[in-house]
Amino acid sequence: MTGIIDTHTHLQLREFDKAREAALERAWQAGLEAVVVLGVDPASSEAAIAMAEAHPRVYAAAGCHPHDAARLDQAGWRRLQELTQHPQVVAVGEIGLDFYRNLSPPEDQMRVLEQELALAAELRLPVAVHCREAQDQMFPILKRWSEDARLLFGEGRLLALLEGPPASAAALLSRIEESLRGHTAGGEPSDDVTMLAVRRME
Repeated sequence: MTGIIDTHTHLQLREFDKAREAALERAWQAGLEAVVVLGVDPASSEAAIAMAEAHPRVYAAAGCHPHDAARLDQAGWRRLQELTQHPQVVAVGEIGLDFYRNLSPPEDQMRVLEQELALAAELRLPVAVHCREAQDQMFPILKRWSEDARLLFGEGRLLALLEGPPASAAALLSRIEESLRGHTAGGEPSDDVTMLAVRRME
């Protein structure tokens, strides 16, 4: 694919039941080549896969959002492991940390995030990352994972979609890019430096 892809949607959620098809039609008319639908828990990840199966230009991601980390039990985790192996799943997400709302305790968010990053590395999948008011905690985790994942993925792969306020997401991106330059000759920027995308969140 060489066109524009929307890598972060939640069109499978029931709020879009009456507008889903119209939203997709607008996306195609606007020139989008594909849409990725992200899960936030096992049930919404299943719905994302079902939507991807029904639409040839829609792909799915399976994951547990930090808001739902405390509710992810062993059965739910096993189900996510199964869902991420579906052929229509192209990423693990939406995962991350949200210390702004703290709808799940930070320790649960960290535990689930580490599990999901390990799963993504095992399956050689990129991740879609939500980060709000947790940049200092997120950076060393993503830095370590990105370095490890590069050994598996090779160069030039999209490893993460960072979601957060524009300034903090851009700052986190800059820090990760700077750390990854150490893997290139002479520490100079390279076309092979792993790319990350930044999504604006109001």
